[in-house]
Amino acid sequence: MSSPNAGYAEKFLNELDLITSVAGNTGDRFTQVHTTFRKLIIHITNREKRAFGNFYARFRYILMELPFSEQETRNLNAFRRLPGLGVKIALHDEMVSQGVMLVKRILYRLQHQPVPAQAGYIEDYFSRMIPRATPAQQRDIHVLCTACSAVEVEDGLKYFTLSAYDLDDMEGVLAIEIREHQSGNATIDFTYIRDLIAADSILSLKNMSNKGKNHYTTRYDSILVLEPDFLMDVTSIGECFNQFGANEDTFFLGKLVENLPGAAALKGTIVGACLDEFICNNEKGLDEVFDDAQRDNALKAAYLGRQEMQEIRRSVKAEHSGNIRMLVKEEAVHKVWVEPTYFSAQYGLQGRLDMLAIDQAKGSRNIIELKSGGPSDPEMSIAWANHKMQVVGYDLLLKSTYGEERKGTNAVFYSKCTISPYRNIVTEHREWHVMLRLRNKIVSKLYAFSRDDYRFLGKIKEYGVSGLSKFSEHELQRFQALYDPTRIATQYYQALAAFTVREMINAKVGHLLREEEDTNNGFAAFWKDNADYKKETFRIISHLRIVGKKVPKGHILLQMSEPMTHAFRKGDLVILYPETENCLAQHILKGSIEALNQDHITISIHNKQTYYAYFDEFEYWGVEPDLYERNFWSVISSLFNVLAASERKKRLILGHDAPVFTDRSYALPATLSADQYMALKDALSADDYYLLQGPPGTGKTSTFLVNYLRYTLQEGKGPVFVLAFTNAAVEGICQQLKHPRDGKPIRYLRVGSKYVEDDQLFAMQIADEKDPDVWRQIAQSHTVIVTTVASFQNNLLLLQRLYPFKQVVVDEASQLTEAQLAGVLSVFDKFVLIGDHKQLPSVVTQDDRLCITAEEGYLWKLGIRDFRVSLFERLFRNAYDKKWTTAYGQLTNHYRMHQQIAELISRHYLKPLLPGKEEQQDISAPYQLNPDNPFYPVSKSRTVFIETKNGSGLKRNPAEARIVSQLVSMLHGQAGLQLKDIGIITPFRAQIAEIKSLLPAHWLEEEELMIDTVERFQGNEKRVIIFSTTVSSPKQAGSIQSIAHDDSGMTDRKLLVGLSRAITQVIVLGSAEAVGWTAAYRELISDVKRNGGYVTMSSFT
Repeated sequence: MSSPNAGYAEKFLNELDLITSVAGNTGDRFTQVHTTFRKLIIHITNREKRAFGNFYARFRYILMELPFSEQETRNLNAFRRLPGLGVKIALHDEMVSQGVMLVKRILYRLQHQPVPAQAGYIEDYFSRMIPRATPAQQRDIHVLCTACSAVEVEDGLKYFTLSAYDLDDMEGVLAIEIREHQSGNATIDFTYIRDLIAADSILSLKNMSNKGKNHYTTRYDSILVLEPDFLMDVTSIGECFNQFGANEDTFFLGKLVENLPGAAALKGTIVGACLDEFICNNEKGLDEVFDDAQRDNALKAAYLGRQEMQEIRRSVKAEHSGNIRMLVKEEAVHKVWVEPTYFSAQYGLQGRLDMLAIDQAKGSRNIIELKSGGPSDPEMSIAWANHKMQVVGYDLLLKSTYGEERKGTNAVFYSKCTISPYRNIVTEHREWHVMLRLRNKIVSKLYAFSRDDYRFLGKIKEYGVSGLSKFSEHELQRFQALYDPTRIATQYYQALAAFTVREMINAKVGHLLREEEDTNNGFAAFWKDNADYKKETFRIISHLRIVGKKVPKGHILLQMSEPMTHAFRKGDLVILYPETENCLAQHILKGSIEALNQDHITISIHNKQTYYAYFDEFEYWGVEPDLYERNFWSVISSLFNVLAASERKKRLILGHDAPVFTDRSYALPATLSADQYMALKDALSADDYYLLQGPPGTGKTSTFLVNYLRYTLQEGKGPVFVLAFTNAAVEGICQQLKHPRDGKPIRYLRVGSKYVEDDQLFAMQIADEKDPDVWRQIAQSHTVIVTTVASFQNNLLLLQRLYPFKQVVVDEASQLTEAQLAGVLSVFDKFVLIGDHKQLPSVVTQDDRLCITAEEGYLWKLGIRDFRVSLFERLFRNAYDKKWTTAYGQLTNHYRMHQQIAELISRHYLKPLLPGKEEQQDISAPYQLNPDNPFYPVSKSRTVFIETKNGSGLKRNPAEARIVSQLVSMLHGQAGLQLKDIGIITPFRAQIAEIKSLLPAHWLEEEELMIDTVERFQGNEKRVIIFSTTVSSPKQAGSIQSIAHDDSGMTDRKLLVGLSRAITQVIVLGSAEAVGWTAAYRELISDVKRNGGYVTMSSFT
């Protein structure tokens, strides 16, 4: 196999030496050893001419190719598994040194060098920590698949042999017989899995028979789960079943070509709300419940209108409410949970039940799934196939959560049925097998899709989807008419869809991560990583005690047992769960962070009707990030708009055709600068699109966007949708529309979360009205609609029924991937993109090689070569290269930074940045200090670099943290700045914790002093920015940079964003020896020295 080049080998050795040499938290250091180990494995295998489906496959390849002894192999495998076992194994310094030596042994062997003597190395150090299971003890195995034999027949029954590696012990190949089994008249055939397995697939096999060392065979009651950590929603699987059988392509058609659910679906939602409310408050009247549910779905109700909503109300009242009241009354003798959520890594499923009735005397848990439609036959005790299989999935979830012997009944309750609304569902091994077989087929095709295998799309086009519901026939016809793999637009569409599937796989399980990613397992880290590892990567707040509950609002107040550094902030989606030995042994609560400070966190749970006594059953609770999978599918379904777009629109988005401009004269404000005037004139004159690059502080939102909207509306060219990537950016836009610098406010409608505080939010606009027809009129009376890109995609079909899609303006466009934006732009007549590709890029987690299009392909020839590049940047470069000068512009006058600060970043733009105000050129000091003040040298320049000593930690630098705390005290005390005027940026959360530990607690409680990473600072500004680089060695310098691989200007986007947050002064702390290893920091230090702002620690310590 390939050896790393000398530079990379030295880089990894340097990282390991640094971990050894520095002091600090043992957990930090061990986490860094393991991260270096993972990065090394990914880096080496990326050099091989083959693809790897996950980290396990990469690791196994290394073990096969390098001459490790059996004991070394066992030791390496144990080391790999440790992040999932830390609950049982306490970390200590010897584990760090042993880990470093072990990883170095990989490097030496890769370079074909003899392994030097390593004092103290213990060859079985890690393997001793993990006892090995004997084959006879194993009935359940978790394997990495490598090869399959041909299918053969024995005694009339099929079988094949799977060769695989046990993921818990990768030392020998397992031979696993996958068989067809017969029991009486029943047959279960597991050989179907052969067609679903790819090289490197992960397969979980339950209830296996051991036939000897490394030899297993299936049994009739075995269970096979492909990629078990990739959780599939039970409802989505269930909907693939009908009276004719099951077809996994039903799932894909529904995801690729979304339809707009009609009145029946909304009725089902409202019927569900009735059940929830009647359980929690049986005295609540139906009309009140209906009105609340109607408001919760206000946009859909506005679309359907008063007459349709009245009919739904009549139906719910006459046909459903009586049965629901009866159900609630009958189940009142039980403890009832409403909509509990479950995850199963055993069966690869997730789901939210409508109702779980717990009979504590019998120890039973009864599933009741509510359906608002009628049953297949009112007089027979059977349910529709899709409803039945949904309950089968829920049964598997409860078995996984509460144990195989879980007691209880399973039923579908048809609230419209007058004869026998309860339909008992039999769930036995055969039903489980059928459910999981369909799940496995979906997962297999998803993973094939991620490998750019589009054959299943061609089959849907050619053969359709058998057994498809008549309600989906229109979507099938659209797909068959528009999907043509011979067309460039289709190749573009499917490549972007596959790119998005890979991002989703990473978000869920982390199988395709790029080398630089620190996290390993995506959302599956919830059950795969131990608490210590999560703490070291700031993905958990643990050991929380519940100290308050606001039941009507669904707010849970929790107190931290000790201060904890984490990456959470207000508004984040989270899961809340009781801390027990197995985090999947209870149901999970989903919610968002309502409030957060140093020692308390308030979670607003999504399901307000939960069983609140549950919170009293456990002492400690944990909070971790949630995954909103729908956003990925919304991106994928929106991409179908590319295929549905006109030929000209396709050619525009692909960069083939030049946009058209109709020259018009405008009486634009005299207050505009020349660059603002030209950009605004070109944007207004554009018939197709316009691209604006807005460097930091140039007024791209406050001036350009506001004036563009004002003049567009004056010409009657609305409605205009205004979209942005983040909620923070949307909030900023709304504030500018409410309080523009010049002129009257611009009226807008905000669509999005009901938790946002804005009187222009749709929910607030209709607060005094009850008529859905009036709601629709209110919505359509607005000609500016503001929301996030994700919210727009989630509501695209609904908004398309309410508004003509004439124009869209997208702010922060350079932070959106091509996939996130292409489908959105395809539905509008005209688009304006505002961004800055010199600032932070879109977040892409997948392996860099997977983002590159084929060199011989049409996309490459069109300049679509790297999906890490935003659509904004690609079109901007394309227009620049083709000299379409009216298609793009750059703002040059900036209004935030002192010019001395601006000059630090100006060289990275096509045109130099010019000060927009006189005070930006003020030559006086940013603040006045007495000459005898230790910090007097800092006050003499607008740009300061404080030379610090090399720190003693990996991602912490206590010396820099002390100076930061002293600087804040000086700025707040002697310089007279308010805390809200000061911002502290640092690359690492460990350094954030270090800095916070040195600041007065009441400063942090007030939440005015912002201390965060550069990624969280984009879009913010502060009078003074303090930037703690933290790194202690040149070996670390690259880790604090972000430089696009194809950027000829080599712009360090993290540094540019960090510097440009400052208004009057920026202070950078760092070791010139460490950061000066990079060109960007060498230039910075040189510029600062020229400005007289270079200061050494000895000047004031």
